[in-house]
Amino acid sequence: EQKIHDHATMVPHYAHFNAIGQESELKNSNDCICGGKYCAPDPDDNRDNTGADVLQEDLRQRCVYKLYNQQTWWKYVTHYDDFCLTGGRMQSCSENILTSMKISIDAVNKCVQDSFDTRDIKTCRSNRLLDEEEKAMDKDGVFLFPSVIINGFAYRVNESFYYSPLTPS
Repeated sequence: EQKIHDHATMVPHYAHFNAIGQESELKNSNDCICGGKYCAPDPDDNRDNTGADVLQEDLRQRCVYKLYNQQTWWKYVTHYDDFCLTGGRMQSCSENILTSMKISIDAVNKCVQDSFDTRDIKTCRSNRLLDEEEKAMDKDGVFLFPSVIINGFAYRVNESFYYSPLTPS
């Protein structure tokens, strides 16, 4: 939790959805990890990256925030948005940015790996960091993306930008 000029509290959170119990192949797809417990939408329509890659990047970003300071996190996510959202493999792009910022790739990868209960992300049962994100989403009533909670109040953008994993798109 970081204070922004003593006027607001900012904690980044990352949204995902659960496909367990759904009658679909989604839970076993490349868009999910831990047997469908954590899923994210395919970011590039079956090209280079998958929902599982999105979840791994969310975890890397959480670990940068956890291991470093808020300014480092802001710089990382800004560079990530500038250079990695235009295509290519998420992990290699992320590692290039981490290296250029002199952030330890090993420390970030260890943080990500240590958040899982096993080494295999497809068959794991849980991820501590993603469970924390799920609790935050439940607490704040986040079920539409994007949502921003500032000092306990929900702010939402125009409905045409909403994505809800709970309803068909």
